[in-house]
Amino acid sequence: MIKDAWDIIEVKSSTSIKDINLHDISFQRLCAENAGLKINRCFLAFINNQHVRNGDINPGEFFTVQDVTEQVDAAAEGIQDRIKEMQAVIASRICPEVTIGECCRTPYDCPVTLCRQGLPENNIFDLYRGGKKCYQMYYDGILRVADIPDNYKLNRSQEIQRDCDNSGLPILILKVSGSLLVKLGLRFTI
Repeated sequence: MIKDAWDIIEVKSSTSIKDINLHDISFQRLCAENAGLKINRCFLAFINNQHVRNGDINPGEFFTVQDVTEQVDAAAEGIQDRIKEMQAVIASRICPEVTIGECCRTPYDCPVTLCRQGLPENNIFDLYRGGKKCYQMYYDGILRVADIPDNYKLNRSQEIQRDCDNSGLPILILKVSGSLLVKLGLRFTI
């Protein structure tokens, strides 16, 4: 234990440790150390999803606190090089060449929309809960929801969205009774 040192406790609203949390803490530790603070251990506090509240909230039971110092040490390897890379991108007058891909949403949604400006209206990234599927379709050359082949595996909501895009007609699904669905538009299905 380092004398006169601080512990870092990163508090998250998730219920588990994520890799990005370790990178966040490693950066925080670097900033703190560069500011002259001594850092002893690093911890991640996250929600204990097994906790059942009875009365007042007890933070000791509501959160799980885990020592992640060793994982943060591993995540910190090469951090100075990554920072230099990021600073070079920020300082550049030219936007870096980045293709649309998982980096657009992992670990967070990208706020830059420049790379999607050339996509058509109702493009595959508008597909309801499309996730990774959208990126695969993009790589396969499918750009519009209406162009998704009939044999492509979609959930029911996505199929309806594709059908609406193809027909140009809205669809309204009402649950009338039990499993009876009435679809309104130019077609009726009972």
